[in-house]
Amino acid sequence: MAGPPIPIRSLPNLAFTTQYGKRTRVLKTPIGISPYKKNQFDPNPQFEGTAIWDTGASGTLVNPEVARKLQLNPMGKKEIRGISGILEKVNEYIVNIFLPNHVGIMGIPVREAPQDIIGGDVLIGMDIITSGDFAVTNHDGRTKLSFQMPATHDIDFFAEIKNKNTAERKKQARKIRKKLKKR
Repeated sequence: MAGPPIPIRSLPNLAFTTQYGKRTRVLKTPIGISPYKKNQFDPNPQFEGTAIWDTGASGTLVNPEVARKLQLNPMGKKEIRGISGILEKVNEYIVNIFLPNHVGIMGIPVREAPQDIIGGDVLIGMDIITSGDFAVTNHDGRTKLSFQMPATHDIDFFAEIKNKNTAERKKQARKIRKKLKKR
């Protein structure tokens, strides 16, 4: 789903965190969807289901069944290429997305999945993920997904560790110098 950046409109500084009871390989969250209507925003989704977050997907996809239930009107056909490498033309729709904790995205283009999304109703792709800050951690064997819009953080684990290691080395060097002075 390559193309120009998609303008994302959301309420300012909203975030949510989902913590799983164990380490998980599939990131799922609740999601709501409504058809987009220009200059009208209903804060109540017309469909509620499950989203799977996929950093390997460039764009967001909805199950064909979701599009049918919402009676979404296609804006046209767009090409997508899945992991099989096969190029397919699918319907594109404009929808409102409702993520946990009132994180809302109004008027975002999504495409119809060429087949059912196993285990979910919507596949959240990098079009939404890169519109904010997205982090996944696995502390104490429990996966945690955290997302906020707009992006405000610069996370760099390498720099954190480097700074921590540098501080620890300085502390050890002070201890050694102190011991040497006592001699």
